[in-house]
Amino acid sequence: MSEIHVKTALSRLADKYLQNSKNPSVPYTIETIVSFFQEIIHSISPDTFQLDIDDILYKIYSKIPPEENNDALFSKLSNLVSRLKSQTVIHNKSQILYFLYLLSPISQSSRDVSSHLLDESISNPINIPSTEVESSNFGQTRYDQVPENPQITDWDEGLENESSISIAHDSSRLNRSTETSSVQHTLITEADLLSSISYVLQGISTEYVQFKNELALLSKRIPVQYLLQMRALSETGLLYQELKVFSNYDPSVSQSIDGDNVSKAFINDQSLALQSLKSVISKELTNFLALIASLDSQIRADASLEKPMVTIRRCIAWTQVAKLKLRILSSVVNDNMNQENKKRLIQVVSKYNVHGDPLIQELSDKILTEITGPLYEMIENWIYKGELVDPYQEFFVKEKNGSESHDHQGQGDVVWKGKYFLDKELIPSFLSEELVDKIFLIGKSLNFARYGCGDFDWAQEHYQKLVKKLSYRDPHSLETVVDKAYTESINHLVYLMEEVFHLTDHLKAIKKYLLLGQGDFVDLLMESLGNSLDQPANTLFRHNLTASLESAIRSSNASYEPEYVLKRLDARLLELSHGETGWDVFTLEYKVDSPINVIITPYCSRQYLKIFNFLWRLKRIEFALAHSWRRVNLGERNVFRNLDYTKFEWHFVSCHLAEMIHFVCQLQYYILFEVIEISWQELQLAMEKPNATLDTYIEAHEKYVTSITHKGLLGGGKSRNEDSFLHQLHDILKVILNFHDAIELLYNFSCSLSNRIRINVPISTDALAAQYTPIKNELSNFTEEFQVRLQKLLHGLASHKDPEMRFLSVRLNYNEFYVSHRRRHDKDVTSQ
Repeated sequence: MSEIHVKTALSRLADKYLQNSKNPSVPYTIETIVSFFQEIIHSISPDTFQLDIDDILYKIYSKIPPEENNDALFSKLSNLVSRLKSQTVIHNKSQILYFLYLLSPISQSSRDVSSHLLDESISNPINIPSTEVESSNFGQTRYDQVPENPQITDWDEGLENESSISIAHDSSRLNRSTETSSVQHTLITEADLLSSISYVLQGISTEYVQFKNELALLSKRIPVQYLLQMRALSETGLLYQELKVFSNYDPSVSQSIDGDNVSKAFINDQSLALQSLKSVISKELTNFLALIASLDSQIRADASLEKPMVTIRRCIAWTQVAKLKLRILSSVVNDNMNQENKKRLIQVVSKYNVHGDPLIQELSDKILTEITGPLYEMIENWIYKGELVDPYQEFFVKEKNGSESHDHQGQGDVVWKGKYFLDKELIPSFLSEELVDKIFLIGKSLNFARYGCGDFDWAQEHYQKLVKKLSYRDPHSLETVVDKAYTESINHLVYLMEEVFHLTDHLKAIKKYLLLGQGDFVDLLMESLGNSLDQPANTLFRHNLTASLESAIRSSNASYEPEYVLKRLDARLLELSHGETGWDVFTLEYKVDSPINVIITPYCSRQYLKIFNFLWRLKRIEFALAHSWRRVNLGERNVFRNLDYTKFEWHFVSCHLAEMIHFVCQLQYYILFEVIEISWQELQLAMEKPNATLDTYIEAHEKYVTSITHKGLLGGGKSRNEDSFLHQLHDILKVILNFHDAIELLYNFSCSLSNRIRINVPISTDALAAQYTPIKNELSNFTEEFQVRLQKLLHGLASHKDPEMRFLSVRLNYNEFYVSHRRRHDKDVTSQ
């Protein structure tokens, strides 16, 4: 630009300066101001000027008073600077901007421009734009020995009491003290700073930057244009030192506790994944050191050149990618240390794997590949061998406390249901829930086959057939191997349960003999035990019961059952109580052992015992009513035909006996067919599914037992309430038994009277009435009590939420006999 154009531009600028002057009384002329402007321009040498536009803008921001800070002002200033940058005809843009800055009131301008270059002062704290790569706060917490608040601070020997620059590593805030103009510092050249960069990047103290704990102290002699650049390099050094401390950290050495607590604390703080992370960090730090060595050799070679090519800015650019990696690693470390469960390292790193930055995604993928190596080895041991190798308890499959590492054969129920469980917190996000469930079942199946079923050979064949190295980089192989191992292990378990241990045969045997499905066996057992069970319970002996059981087996179709079924069927007595008869304590049991007891659990066996006792009592009532029916029909045909004295009572007994038989038959039909048979069909359908597993068998059998217990006992399996349906049924059955005993009294009385008439023995009317009247009253009372209790039961069943129980109410009162009977009874009571 020509001298004329420069003078014209300065004149226009001086004119604007005078127009905007806040002190118009000062006698300045345009010529005076232009002369002053020219002095300033000539004092700024292009060769020695080292500030760029961003540094000058930074100084302007720092000089704006706090009360004038607002978004509009900053926006306007940024817009003007952008327009200046876009001017292609202007070459010395930074010098022009600095010249305008010196003219502004906020610059504390002096005619000695050199003093501004040599004695820069930043009096107000300013916010430096954050250099974070993402919103998360990198380096917020340090690992044990490292202090918490890393800072970069100015230092200067002999000036300990002066305020200093404080740059917090997490907040990126810079404060620089105001120095008096009398204090002179020797300026540090860029070459001096370059000579120490290799040490600064490693967090090693130099003449210009000192590192204390997690503080980086910057010398006040560092020129302001290099301050932010050295701060960035010092931050890299802090990150390097932090990660170096972490990678060398050993909690077993640092713990200050004794005894078992040392081992426990060590396990809580350590994991194979954490060791792998330390390995990754060590490799990255080694690569970083190689970069520093290359950079240092370039700086040394460049020092001999007249025009050096290496600058601090270029060093920052060359180390930017490495610094970003160190930040990511620092963030991973601190995020994991902030976790309550330190074993969730894989989940922490997985969050970075979905980042949009390719560099972050690539590094997190590399970290995941390393730290998931131990996880995939654990998965291999689990799905190939059924072994849980987890020294630091970081695998998502856990072994319950107190369970032995190896179960002996015969403890299949412990292996399958009581030994292992899934820890949901430790399941990695890249493994689906379905895949994890399959992995869990494969290992359990191998354990169950080996220790529950004693099939050691198949487990070895399974390992040899499927063994393949798994890794994070090949998820498809994991899914393929898991699917194949899952199918094979589940099919083999089903084969073992059905073909080797005859699960279905055992379930059918329970249905036949405990649920009284084998009619001929039950009738023969009832006949052979009937007289014995009428005796007091304390007079019974177990060997007599066993003999009757074996006789019933030999005389029925039960004799064709396999030996492994018959040897499990046994008769025993329940706990004796005073005054009980054999009917109250006799029971059948079906003994099961491993591995069948995984499905037919002790709880299920107790439920079978409940339903058997109820069905056995119902069968006893049926047996007693059949005996009374024979008494009535045979007696009326042979004995009571000509006995007019008891004819009416026998007709009464015949009618109400048929009523009770109807009740018992309908109740038996409901339990045996509507409840047991339908539930059995559902059980078979569930077990015959092509994808059925051992858990499917367990769930289906538990549902089957629950169904027959709840519906068969009319919902009273767990209730002891006197108003429960089961309690009402027991009361009704007691009334029927009392009615049966009263029929026996009537039969004996009728036989005695018939014999006396046949041999012409004199009969006293009063004596006859004294014997006959109590019998009549008992029959009448028991009949009335039966009907009252049955009506109460029917009313409850009719209003029950279960449709099958409502249907039972319909079957018992299909012609509404008890409703009309109750109306007649109420009418008679009203008329009286």
